[in-house]
Amino acid sequence: MTLSKSPLSVFHFGKTASFACQFDQRFSYCLYVPRNFNVALPMRPRVLVAVHDTARHNQSLRDQFADFAEASGTIVLCPLFPGNVGIDDDLDGYKYLRYADVRYDQVLIAMVEEVAGRYGFEAPNFMLFGFSGGGHFAHRFAYLHPELVTATVVASPGSVTLPVKQYQWWAGVGDFSQRFGKAFDLERLRHVRMHLVVGANDTNPAGIVQSPASKNWVPGADATGTNRVERLQTLYRHLLEERVPVSLEVVDGVGHEVGPIVTAAILFFCDYFIEAVRLADGAATA
Repeated sequence: MTLSKSPLSVFHFGKTASFACQFDQRFSYCLYVPRNFNVALPMRPRVLVAVHDTARHNQSLRDQFADFAEASGTIVLCPLFPGNVGIDDDLDGYKYLRYADVRYDQVLIAMVEEVAGRYGFEAPNFMLFGFSGGGHFAHRFAYLHPELVTATVVASPGSVTLPVKQYQWWAGVGDFSQRFGKAFDLERLRHVRMHLVVGANDTNPAGIVQSPASKNWVPGADATGTNRVERLQTLYRHLLEERVPVSLEVVDGVGHEVGPIVTAAILFFCDYFIEAVRLADGAATA
């Protein structure tokens, strides 16, 4: 992408305005950009993409990462995937990456490239967080683009995709290459650090795909458990079996609440930074 020559204003730093995505203006995003970020310096900052739930509170989600962004020098990008894109009464399409005429994964990649161009750095690999509906998106995006993701927090999704060919998409990856035009790259996925997190009290099955009555039902949709905790535990076991670097955190006393889950995610990302620095230092002295 060509780097932007447009001057940046106060609205481009801190909690930014919302911007239409130039790749597809049906979609938009807001940012948190550390206030000391200097577009004149030849550096490539950390980028965290945080994906909203079905209610689509992307700005409030961005705000919860603001202190972390300032302290760590991270640009936080929060897309807005509005409902009713392509199909009336659709709130779920983004969770499955491809729906109607939209490739939501490609929209997000374009957003990251656009932000990099505007702020004058090459588009980086990025960290990824998703809560609830965003948790659907986060692990499926990592499956499809493991070459772009460094670390992923999959938080409280209602349904999960197992890395198995036993089921077709989205319950599994049996028809992955036919659906997306590229193979499911398990070996590359083993380079993505994944953290699964859910509230211990997040056991209400309402609103999750659990029977053929759901429009998003596919065979295998109910094979991972009856609630969010059970389904994330099942995903954890399968990722472990496939030797993907994954951890599981069940937060005591928490239901389907984004605040405590973001706190857990921030602690994970901080630990991830520390580990990355340690490994880099070890490689430099080897």
